[in-house]
Amino acid sequence: MFAVSTQCQCLDALRFTQDILPFVAVLTGLLTAFAGVHQLRAIAKANYLQAFESFAQRWEESKDDRWHVLESFTFDPSNPPSSDSDESQVLRRVVNSVNIAGLLVEQKLVPVQAILTLCYPDFIRLEKVLDGYLKYRSKQLGINYGQRIRRMSERAKRYHDIKHPNEIIRVRINGGSYRQIYRTNSPSSFFGRVRSNIANTFVKLFGLY
Repeated sequence: MFAVSTQCQCLDALRFTQDILPFVAVLTGLLTAFAGVHQLRAIAKANYLQAFESFAQRWEESKDDRWHVLESFTFDPSNPPSSDSDESQVLRRVVNSVNIAGLLVEQKLVPVQAILTLCYPDFIRLEKVLDGYLKYRSKQLGINYGQRIRRMSERAKRYHDIKHPNEIIRVRINGGSYRQIYRTNSPSSFFGRVRSNIANTFVKLFGLY
């Protein structure tokens, strides 16, 4: 009688083990997946930080070139800078610094908001100051030269409209006095304001600058 009872207990234990094994397997899989996702997020965050720090350093190193372009550069289509001149080298360095920013954003190596927080006014200013030069180089090279400057400027304007709608972006035009080049235009109608608020909320939530 005792032997039969022991056998029944063993069978019950075996059935319980067989019943619980799939649950344990699923739970183990979920825990492993969660740990993997957490690890990937940590790696991505570290990569974001490293990429942003590298970009921020290069952006800081190029500030003298940007200052020269924004404060002193004038473009005369009848007398453009020669390709081997010092000014052309400065212009190329400035364009390349924005290309790097655009590439980091396009490849999702750095969150766009991080770059815009650091650089957005200069993106807007550079597009304005370099407009004639970019068109000249595009025609000369047969490519859409400086396209990332224009794209990053558009992102910067959206960022400005949401984060700093009351501020005005100014720049020195052709080495002369400072002029207003951008400010947020608030819709005048009620429905226009509603649409604008909805769009801005959507951009904020998803970071679609």
